[in-house]
Amino acid sequence: MTREEGSLKYFYSHAAVPGDRAVIQHVERAGAKLHDALRRTDPKALSLSEYNQHYLSRYLGNLRSVVQRTTYLFACSVAKYSLADLPGLVFVEYGGGTGLLALLAKAAGLGNVIYNDIYDVSCRDAERLARAIGLGAEHYVEGDIDALVDYVRRHGLQTDVVASCNVIEHVYDVDHFLTRVSDLSSARLSVVASSDANQDNPVVKRALVRAQLRLEASDRSPTWGFKERDSLRAYVNIRRSILADAAPGLSPNELDDLARSTRGLSESDIRKCAAQYVATGAIDYRPDHPTNTCDPLTGNWAEHLMDPGILRQKLAVRGFDARVLAGYYGSSKNPARAAAARSLNLMIRATGPFATKLAPYYVLQGHRS
Repeated sequence: MTREEGSLKYFYSHAAVPGDRAVIQHVERAGAKLHDALRRTDPKALSLSEYNQHYLSRYLGNLRSVVQRTTYLFACSVAKYSLADLPGLVFVEYGGGTGLLALLAKAAGLGNVIYNDIYDVSCRDAERLARAIGLGAEHYVEGDIDALVDYVRRHGLQTDVVASCNVIEHVYDVDHFLTRVSDLSSARLSVVASSDANQDNPVVKRALVRAQLRLEASDRSPTWGFKERDSLRAYVNIRRSILADAAPGLSPNELDDLARSTRGLSESDIRKCAAQYVATGAIDYRPDHPTNTCDPLTGNWAEHLMDPGILRQKLAVRGFDARVLAGYYGSSKNPARAAAARSLNLMIRATGPFATKLAPYYVLQGHRS
């Protein structure tokens, strides 16, 4: 479904919105409900963590744009379903953070919504926010994808939709993640994962590469709202410490070389490399990208730059009809930025397979019947 600017307030201007017209109109009404509920929310009054107060305050500062993205992703995730299907769907928001997709799913009347995040603080905060605005999910699940699959199976659920926003670029083992996502249902399943780590857009890529280089080489100081789970030391120095502990006999030069060579590995894999080096004098692993790096203590990638086309292929070989969609630019209170967003959105819609080169983010979408 496409539409002209202004006919749907909580969708992007000029965007090609996937799905049945009745579903899109229903999602639009749910977006309006979510917008109004969040607009009345005071993050400080909810006793949220500083981390999620920070995120929620940012969202509230540009709320219409945030809701536009959320409604677009939700529409992509339910595009294969009819309006009559929605109340019976089992919907999962993976890596939910503040839980906007789960909130929208409840606003849209879905009857069985599962919020999931690996961070215990976000799980508690998301449930607190949802209950406060009357859009609580049925399930709040702490843990990674394996914990989520186990939970769904224990409760006898067949997942219909899995959606995430800015999560896949942080997942340590993407192949394992996509395999386990497939295990969330033995029947039909829709998967949507959006990512701001859009390497097709040169402007976005340049900014993310700079950020990766800083995290790799420089220590950081804690600021208000930082995630306490994240490391503040330079990643290369954390890897050097792990290697020194795993192989105390290595020389300073060997430690420096191995610390550079193990970029992109988490602690358990770094220790395996140390053991291999002690036994053979070499390691098999080599980073496959010049700047991609992850937090060695958590495996959390720093905006992992990946080829969206390869991600589509990985999802396709797991039985999904998969494609990559372009994201769009949201509304702005600044007139110049609003005009630029409208122009760019028109260009994105018109450029077909090249749209991700202009887009602020990409969307991996798949459906298995």
